Amino acid sequence: MSRFEIENYVKESLFLLPDSLIFGSFLFSLITLSSQHGLLFFSILESLVFLSGYQSVSSFLFGEVPENIACKSSLFKHTFEDVFMKPSANIPSYGMYIVTFVSSYLVSGLLNLKSELNVLDTTYLKQYNFGLISLGLLVIAYSFFRVNFKCDSTLSIILALFLGVVTGFAISYQNQQLFGRNSTNFLGIPLIRNKTVNGEPIYICS
Repeated sequence: MSRFEIENYVKESLFLLPDSLIFGSFLFSLITLSSQHGLLFFSILESLVFLSGYQSVSSFLFGEVPENIACKSSLFKHTFEDVFMKPSANIPSYGMYIVTFVSSYLVSGLLNLKSELNVLDTTYLKQYNFGLISLGLLVIAYSFFRVNFKCDSTLSIILALFLGVVTGFAISYQNQQLFGRNSTNFLGIPLIRNKTVNGEPIYICS
Protein backbone atom coordinates (compact mmCIF):
# COMPACT_ATOMS: atom_id res chain seq x y z
CA MET A 1 0.00 0.00 0.00
CA SER A 2 1.41 3.37 -1.07
CA ARG A 3 1.76 6.40 1.15
CA PHE A 4 -0.99 8.17 -0.81
CA GLU A 5 -3.40 5.28 -0.24
CA ILE A 6 -2.60 5.22 3.47
CA GLU A 7 -3.21 8.98 3.77
CA ASN A 8 -6.53 8.65 1.95
CA TYR A 9 -7.55 5.77 4.20
CA VAL A 10 -6.74 7.79 7.33
CA LYS A 11 -8.59 10.84 6.00
CA GLU A 12 -11.69 8.81 5.11
CA SER A 13 -11.65 7.19 8.55
CA LEU A 14 -11.50 10.59 10.25
CA PHE A 15 -14.21 12.05 8.01
CA LEU A 16 -16.45 9.14 9.07
CA LEU A 17 -15.49 9.25 12.76
CA PRO A 18 -18.66 11.10 13.94
CA ASP A 19 -20.95 8.66 12.11
CA SER A 20 -18.81 5.74 13.30
CA LEU A 21 -19.45 6.80 16.90
CA ILE A 22 -23.21 7.00 16.31
CA PHE A 23 -23.53 3.74 14.39
CA GLY A 24 -20.94 2.03 16.58
CA SER A 25 -22.85 2.77 19.79
CA PHE A 26 -26.02 1.37 18.23
CA LEU A 27 -24.32 -1.74 16.85
CA PHE A 28 -22.39 -2.40 20.05
CA SER A 29 -25.56 -2.12 22.13
CA LEU A 30 -27.22 -4.78 19.94
CA ILE A 31 -24.24 -7.15 19.99
CA THR A 32 -23.53 -6.91 23.71
CA LEU A 33 -27.08 -6.02 24.89
CA SER A 34 -25.42 -3.21 26.83
CA SER A 35 -27.90 -0.75 28.27
CA GLN A 36 -25.10 1.80 28.66
CA HIS A 37 -24.29 1.79 24.94
CA GLY A 38 -27.96 1.77 24.00
CA LEU A 39 -28.55 4.80 26.17
CA LEU A 40 -25.45 6.45 24.66
CA PHE A 41 -26.94 5.99 21.18
CA PHE A 42 -30.23 7.63 22.15
CA SER A 43 -28.31 10.36 23.99
CA ILE A 44 -26.42 11.16 20.79
CA LEU A 45 -29.72 11.45 18.94
CA GLU A 46 -30.98 13.75 21.70
CA SER A 47 -27.83 15.85 21.37
CA LEU A 48 -28.51 16.24 17.64
CA VAL A 49 -31.78 17.99 18.52
CA PHE A 50 -29.76 20.49 20.56
CA LEU A 51 -27.21 20.82 17.74
CA SER A 52 -29.99 21.64 15.29
CA GLY A 53 -31.08 24.44 17.61
CA TYR A 54 -27.51 25.68 18.05
CA GLN A 55 -27.02 25.78 14.29
CA SER A 56 -30.30 27.60 13.73
CA VAL A 57 -29.23 30.31 16.18
CA SER A 58 -25.75 30.56 14.66
CA SER A 59 -27.20 30.79 11.15
CA PHE A 60 -29.27 33.76 12.31
CA LEU A 61 -26.24 35.41 13.97
CA PHE A 62 -23.44 34.59 11.53
CA GLY A 63 -25.25 33.67 8.32
CA GLU A 64 -25.30 30.33 6.56
CA VAL A 65 -21.92 28.62 6.18
CA PRO A 66 -22.07 25.41 4.09
CA GLU A 67 -19.67 22.58 4.86
CA ASN A 68 -16.54 22.13 2.75
CA ILE A 69 -17.45 19.32 0.34
CA ALA A 70 -13.79 18.27 0.28
CA CYS A 71 -14.33 17.04 3.84
CA LYS A 72 -17.19 14.74 2.88
CA SER A 73 -16.47 11.03 2.74
CA SER A 74 -16.28 9.56 -0.76
CA LEU A 75 -17.25 6.10 0.49
CA PHE A 76 -20.87 6.87 1.42
CA LYS A 77 -23.33 9.06 -0.44
CA HIS A 78 -25.38 9.88 2.66
CA THR A 79 -24.29 10.30 6.26
CA PHE A 80 -26.09 11.06 9.51
CA GLU A 81 -25.26 14.72 8.97
CA ASP A 82 -27.13 14.68 5.63
CA VAL A 83 -30.15 13.10 7.32
CA PHE A 84 -30.37 15.15 10.51
CA MET A 85 -28.67 18.49 9.80
CA LYS A 86 -29.19 21.37 7.41
CA PRO A 87 -26.50 21.40 4.68
CA SER A 88 -26.22 25.19 4.89
CA ALA A 89 -25.59 25.31 8.65
CA ASN A 90 -22.10 24.34 9.80
CA ILE A 91 -21.58 26.48 12.91
CA PRO A 92 -20.94 24.77 15.25
CA SER A 93 -19.21 21.97 13.38
CA TYR A 94 -21.27 18.77 13.24
CA GLY A 95 -18.25 16.45 13.26
CA MET A 96 -16.43 18.27 16.05
CA TYR A 97 -19.61 18.53 18.11
CA ILE A 98 -20.35 14.79 17.93
CA VAL A 99 -16.79 13.78 18.86
CA THR A 100 -16.73 16.29 21.73
CA PHE A 101 -20.18 15.30 22.95
CA VAL A 102 -19.40 11.57 23.07
CA SER A 103 -16.03 12.19 24.73
CA SER A 104 -17.59 14.49 27.35
CA TYR A 105 -20.40 12.00 27.99
CA LEU A 106 -17.86 9.23 28.61
CA VAL A 107 -15.67 11.48 30.77
CA SER A 108 -18.70 12.38 32.88
CA GLY A 109 -19.40 8.67 33.33
CA LEU A 110 -15.80 8.09 34.44
CA LEU A 111 -15.89 10.99 36.91
CA ASN A 112 -19.10 9.53 38.32
CA LEU A 113 -17.12 6.45 39.41
CA LYS A 114 -14.52 8.36 41.45
CA SER A 115 -15.83 7.16 44.83
CA GLU A 116 -15.70 3.52 43.69
CA LEU A 117 -12.18 3.88 42.33
CA ASN A 118 -10.96 5.13 45.71
CA VAL A 119 -11.64 1.72 47.26
CA LEU A 120 -10.54 -0.48 44.33
CA ASP A 121 -7.04 -1.60 43.34
CA THR A 122 -4.85 0.35 40.94
CA THR A 123 -5.90 -1.69 37.87
CA TYR A 124 -9.20 0.16 37.62
CA LEU A 125 -7.50 3.46 38.37
CA LYS A 126 -5.14 2.91 35.43
CA GLN A 127 -8.12 2.30 33.15
CA TYR A 128 -9.72 5.46 34.52
CA ASN A 129 -6.65 7.63 33.88
CA PHE A 130 -6.05 6.06 30.47
CA GLY A 131 -9.66 6.75 29.50
CA LEU A 132 -9.54 10.40 30.53
CA ILE A 133 -6.23 11.04 28.74
CA SER A 134 -7.26 9.17 25.58
CA LEU A 135 -10.58 11.00 25.25
CA GLY A 136 -8.89 14.37 25.76
CA LEU A 137 -6.24 13.59 23.14
CA LEU A 138 -8.91 12.38 20.71
CA VAL A 139 -10.79 15.68 20.89
CA ILE A 140 -7.60 17.73 20.52
CA ALA A 141 -6.29 15.65 17.61
CA TYR A 142 -9.62 15.72 15.78
CA SER A 143 -9.94 19.48 16.17
CA PHE A 144 -6.47 19.95 14.64
CA PHE A 145 -7.44 17.62 11.81
CA ARG A 146 -10.60 19.60 11.02
CA VAL A 147 -8.74 22.90 11.06
CA ASN A 148 -5.75 21.59 9.08
CA PHE A 149 -7.95 20.36 6.23
CA LYS A 150 -10.06 23.54 6.38
CA CYS A 151 -13.22 21.58 7.13
CA ASP A 152 -14.39 24.14 9.68
CA SER A 153 -13.60 27.67 10.75
CA THR A 154 -11.93 28.39 14.08
CA LEU A 155 -15.22 29.83 15.38
CA SER A 156 -17.09 26.69 14.36
CA ILE A 157 -14.54 24.48 16.16
CA ILE A 158 -14.54 26.57 19.35
CA LEU A 159 -18.34 26.63 19.56
CA ALA A 160 -18.50 22.89 18.88
CA LEU A 161 -15.98 22.22 21.65
CA PHE A 162 -17.82 24.38 24.18
CA LEU A 163 -21.36 23.25 23.33
CA GLY A 164 -20.30 19.61 22.97
CA VAL A 165 -18.78 19.61 26.46
CA VAL A 166 -21.77 21.37 28.04
CA THR A 167 -24.34 19.14 26.32
CA GLY A 168 -22.34 15.98 27.00
CA PHE A 169 -22.11 16.61 30.74
CA ALA A 170 -25.73 17.82 30.91
CA ILE A 171 -27.21 14.75 29.18
CA SER A 172 -24.96 12.42 31.18
CA TYR A 173 -26.20 14.04 34.40
CA GLN A 174 -29.78 13.76 33.12
CA ASN A 175 -29.35 10.02 32.49
CA GLN A 176 -27.76 9.45 35.89
CA GLN A 177 -30.70 11.13 37.58
CA LEU A 178 -33.34 9.32 35.50
CA PHE A 179 -31.81 5.85 35.21
CA GLY A 180 -29.27 5.70 38.02
CA ARG A 181 -25.49 5.98 38.17
CA ASN A 182 -25.03 2.62 36.49
CA SER A 183 -26.50 4.02 33.25
CA THR A 184 -23.14 5.67 32.47
CA ASN A 185 -20.93 3.00 34.04
CA PHE A 186 -19.05 1.85 30.93
CA LEU A 187 -16.28 0.19 32.96
CA GLY A 188 -18.77 -2.14 34.60
CA ILE A 189 -17.52 -1.32 38.10
CA PRO A 190 -19.82 -2.42 40.97
CA LEU A 191 -21.23 0.65 42.67
CA ILE A 192 -21.07 1.59 46.34
CA ARG A 193 -24.45 1.57 48.05
CA ASN A 194 -25.40 2.60 51.60
CA LYS A 195 -26.89 -0.60 52.96
CA THR A 196 -25.93 -0.87 56.63
CA VAL A 197 -28.28 0.03 59.46
CA ASN A 198 -26.28 3.08 60.47
CA GLY A 199 -25.79 4.22 56.86
CA GLU A 200 -22.14 3.16 56.54
CA PRO A 201 -21.07 2.38 52.96
CA ILE A 202 -20.51 -1.23 52.04
CA TYR A 203 -19.23 -2.50 48.71
CA ILE A 204 -21.68 -4.61 46.75
CA CYS A 205 -22.43 -5.28 43.10
CA SER A 206 -25.27 -3.15 41.80
